Amino acid sequence: MVVNLRAISHVKRGLNETADIPLKGRGEVLPVSRGYLHLFRQM
Repeated sequence: MVVNLRAISHVKRGLNETADIPLKGRGEVLPVSRGYLHLFRQM
């Protein structure tokens, strides 16, 4: 899945080195697995 960085509200850290990404203006929350979490560490 490709997500526009401008659509990301914030990155919320989860359990077991995972994260959730709520999208601006939408009720969706996208889960991020450990394998891709390193791409969001600077946010």
